[in-house]
Amino acid sequence: VLRKERYVWLVAALTVFGTATVLVADYLFKSTAAAYYPTERLGSFFALFYAGQNAVALIVQIFVTGAVMRRLGVTGALLVLPILLAFSGTLAGLGGGFVVAFAAKGADGSLRHSLHRVSSELLLLPLPGEVRDKAKPLIDTVFGRGTQAVVAGAILGLAAMGIAEPRQLGIVMGGLAFSWMVAAVIIRRPYVDLFRRALARGELPGGAEVDDLDLASVETVMEALSSRDEDRVLAGIDVLADSGRSRVLPALILYHDSPRVLERALAVVATPERRDWVELAERLVNHADSGVRAAALRALAAAGHEEPVMRALDDESEVVRACATFFLARRDHASDLLEDPHVSAMFEEAGRDGVRARAALLEVIGEYGDPRWLPVVEAIVEKDANRRGVPALAALAIERTGDKRFLPYLVSNLGIREGRGIVRDAIVSMGEAAIPVLQDALEDASTAERVRMEIPRTLGRYKTQAVADYLARRLATEKSGGVRFKILRALGAMAHAPASRSERLRFEREHFEAEAHKNLVEHFRLRGIAAALERESDGRNASDTDVGKALLSLLRDKIHQSLERAFRALQIAHRNEDLLGVHQAIERGDKRARGNALEFLDALPMSSRETRELLKLVADDLDPAEALRRARERATGADAERLEVPQFHDAAVRALLAEVDELVAALTAYHALDLGSIGLAKDALGALDARPALGRLGAAPTRSRRESADA
Repeated sequence: VLRKERYVWLVAALTVFGTATVLVADYLFKSTAAAYYPTERLGSFFALFYAGQNAVALIVQIFVTGAVMRRLGVTGALLVLPILLAFSGTLAGLGGGFVVAFAAKGADGSLRHSLHRVSSELLLLPLPGEVRDKAKPLIDTVFGRGTQAVVAGAILGLAAMGIAEPRQLGIVMGGLAFSWMVAAVIIRRPYVDLFRRALARGELPGGAEVDDLDLASVETVMEALSSRDEDRVLAGIDVLADSGRSRVLPALILYHDSPRVLERALAVVATPERRDWVELAERLVNHADSGVRAAALRALAAAGHEEPVMRALDDESEVVRACATFFLARRDHASDLLEDPHVSAMFEEAGRDGVRARAALLEVIGEYGDPRWLPVVEAIVEKDANRRGVPALAALAIERTGDKRFLPYLVSNLGIREGRGIVRDAIVSMGEAAIPVLQDALEDASTAERVRMEIPRTLGRYKTQAVADYLARRLATEKSGGVRFKILRALGAMAHAPASRSERLRFEREHFEAEAHKNLVEHFRLRGIAAALERESDGRNASDTDVGKALLSLLRDKIHQSLERAFRALQIAHRNEDLLGVHQAIERGDKRARGNALEFLDALPMSSRETRELLKLVADDLDPAEALRRARERATGADAERLEVPQFHDAAVRALLAEVDELVAALTAYHALDLGSIGLAKDALGALDARPALGRLGAAPTRSRRESADA
């Protein structure tokens, strides 16, 4: 972090000089107080002083900090405390005595934990989140605590040499405070430049909230709004909107050339509290870009301006016409919206134009609609349900209108990548009524696999004990490896979400350790089979065919996935440990990391000694054959039988022809047919005849391979 970002060095320098100055000020105050007051009165004096100091600090925090930050900005506020301490140090060096030390400590105690703390924390705001997360603990510990230790040792040395008198300490404090002031002045330009760089990249300063932007930052944002770079302008608009300063955004931004900027600006400036945007928005109703025309129309219609809405009914863009249709139709509260002539005309439009028009109407309903629009939403879904982009827009409209009848439709669309997050949000917005619908779809064998894969994550959004228990039960019975993996991820997210900790969700440790054990056994079984496929039988191995290479690649993926599932299950069982970090250390293959992982796993409290031994084998750097042998020695019962895997290629092929995973079995059959071995070809044809689904995974290649094998 320090090598890559010079700005972090400047913040660290501020921390060093600030920490050193206040430590010297504290010693100066206490030493002069000890000399000024009799010993028996020191206790009561310090009690009264610190009580008063804390009261003043509270008042400053509540009534002064905000005003000073707004007036001076972050870098200006940073100068207040060092200036006061530099002045106090100078006076102390000139022989100011106890009164000066008292004033210096009072300024320190009143400002350091209020005004100065806020401004110091905001210094890190423009840094990218990843850099900030690394820099803050480094600055607080290495530079903050380290400086305290060094300065304390230096004061002890000065006292031992008899040169820690008030005047001498005052000079030291003044020098340190002056250095602190210089660092605060120097950092202003890099702070603003860093903010400017973030805007130039189109990035928001991480964590910006309502009162986070100081005057200098706002000035930088306003400068960005004048840029010809649309990404920079958009970032500036977003900063103002996210920080609660949308009124600062001038309506003149609506003269910008970029359609993207105009659409975003209309969404920010067009508020009921402002009227300065109306005339400019009316001008944009005739803009060349249909998206800008639609955005202007939405803003004007929402504000009650109907004349431009009427004109937009004849617009060439179906999106603009849909906006106009919506806002005109909703005026009549007594009418059936499906009977509205403009709405019904949209249903009569054929082809792509009609689909786009109805999709645009769904989008407007999702933004401004109410339950009256449910029949329209239902009619559009019935007509265009499978059209690209419609499910996501329908989800927005359904969420807005809140009709639970659409839940099965929404769940069926979880399998569509485009707009999946919107669909998931709409389902969750329906409350717990969606849970049984999701559970039924997950348990229904006819539900598309791509839909079932997304249901666990959706259920995981309901952070309740009932859902956690259901997913845990389903994990034990689910046959699809992909769905099991998704269930584990959903449970892991529930286990480690802050909300779940506050609700104290319970996860049965033994259950998830058993799940981890099952996946560890599968991991070693697959490693053994993959190793066997690579060992030759009569001069043959898996690398002899392209399909065989694909089969090996698939098995390696499954080997990694089984191990990841095991560690994810363990992470749920041991929520306070970093088991996923241990998994990453093992996967990296670094000897030192593996050694640390091995020691950690050996100390991890486990209910099953056998599971612990399998985990230690995973962490140990063993070749597949040796790892399988040791795993088999440690396994018992059915696990030991599962680990009795073939040792060579042909036997492994025959074993995989009976694999439950149809893709693995199908690839094995195609590989066997391509090898040219009569015995393996007959076994492969037998497997294809016994399991027709294998042939359906590659029907055309299977026919040609059958002909070759029969010949």
